[in-house]
Amino acid sequence: MILKELIGLLEKIELSLDCVEVNRKEQIKKFQEVVWNDETIEDVVLNNILSTVAYDLDFYEPSKNLREESLSYYGDKRLREEINSALVKLKPYGKKA
Repeated sequence: MILKELIGLLEKIELSLDCVEVNRKEQIKKFQEVVWNDETIEDVVLNNILSTVAYDLDFYEPSKNLREESLSYYGDKRLREEINSALVKLKPYGKKA
């Protein structure tokens, strides 16, 4: 099911925070594309959770210099928090998948 794939993508992004040479923005883009283009998840609450996470990840910016351009941007620490929060919300749904 698509939900397992999405949870796996989030876990992969979170794990990549321990690696220097990983392009997290590319991984985030892949997650967002799956969320925004998939129509198989019919649960409204689950869709809302996934859409919110995908939107929130748009504000991740690995470059400190670019983060200084807007208070909306955040770095690795908050990315980890966002992903962990999302995984907690998705956990009950993941058991059903």
